Amino acid sequence: MPRWIILEDDTVLRQLVAAMCQIWEVEPIELADGFAAAGWLELLNSGAYHGEIPELALLDIRMPGPQGDEIARMIRQTPKLERMAIVMMTAFVLNPREEADLMERTQADLVLRKPLPALFEFNRLLRDAITRRNALVDASKHAPAEEVATPVNGPAHAADVHPATVQPTVLASSAAVPPPAEDKPPMENPPPAEVRPPAEKPAHLIETRLFVPDLPDESAAASAPPTPPATDPPPGPAGSTQA
Repeated sequence: MPRWIILEDDTVLRQLVAAMCQIWEVEPIELADGFAAAGWLELLNSGAYHGEIPELALLDIRMPGPQGDEIARMIRQTPKLERMAIVMMTAFVLNPREEADLMERTQADLVLRKPLPALFEFNRLLRDAITRRNALVDASKHAPAEEVATPVNGPAHAADVHPATVQPTVLASSAAVPPPAEDKPPMENPPPAEVRPPAEKPAHLIETRLFVPDLPDESAAASAPPTPPATDPPPGPAGSTQA
């Protein structure tokens, strides 16, 4: 039979919830104040408690001794109680901001206001809180880890790495990769580039230019009028002489 913790300083209300647990086939562990709750946690942590671990804690907030929110934080700090659902009860009216702050401080799974819900609705809310808590714990344990390449060689922790002993890391899932080419330092004074004279053409490729005189245009000569032949001047009178 599962066990539930009922932490309530109001005797009538605590006994009423304990009677409800009997109807729901749940064994109640009744704690009257914060001192009793802190004592039970101390027995659990010391190994003196040998009973079944309760699956739910129904905690009142205001009571003598450690308050309900302090007991809730103590429960969350106990590894053995990681699956215990926490339901906070209060007679105070909390606005949404105050309720969210309470949930964050206590890591509670549910906050209920008094007067408590009716029998069947109350049972449903508590069992839903247990289901959510178990699902949250299972999800945190079985969530896939980030895909991080595991080195085949080299130390397991970064703190163990010494700068003088660092070796290239070979990834188990990677194929063989050739080492990177060694970078050569740049030369301070690079030699001047070699200047070569233009190559001479072979003798058989040297261009040869021939002098060709300009010839008269035969068509122009044919169309020009003929030049009359030269004639001797007529002879002068007899006995005359040329000066």
